[in-house]
Amino acid sequence: MMEMIQAKSGNFSQNIEFLNLLPKRGPKAFSAFCEALRETKQQHLEEMLLSTIPCHTTEAVKRPHCYDQSFPFPVPESCVSQKRLYQNNVPMEHSLDDGDGPHYSQVKPCTPEFYRTHAHLAYKLKSRPRGLALILSNVHFSNETDLELRSGGNVDNT
Repeated sequence: MMEMIQAKSGNFSQNIEFLNLLPKRGPKAFSAFCEALRETKQQHLEEMLLSTIPCHTTEAVKRPHCYDQSFPFPVPESCVSQKRLYQNNVPMEHSLDDGDGPHYSQVKPCTPEFYRTHAHLAYKLKSRPRGLALILSNVHFSNETDLELRSGGNVDNT
């Protein structure tokens, strides 16, 4: 975590990186950080942080947890998102996020209905497959992206 913060140039960027990583350090990380701010006589910074979080008041961080205890991984105490992501209980082989993110895939498994309606679009395997691959081929893009129609993408589906 320290390397990721120090890799940012300038104090402001480092502070932003720290605040982005803090919720990923476990359900008690934010409370511990607020306690450290109080112990170092920086209550004004704690109050500023707490004022930006809807489920906290300006009292000390001795309030009930603002996260769902049933999550299999630590989530931020800030209550910014109350959505519960689908969790697959099969661990990923490796992770590229240096361990800061969840250790389980958040991709929903394919339903039988989805398979039936999309099987004709799947690549036909004519050799000995070594594993699975998900191939996304965009042809039409939204107007917001300023990307043109990619007609060559249709070839990928045949």
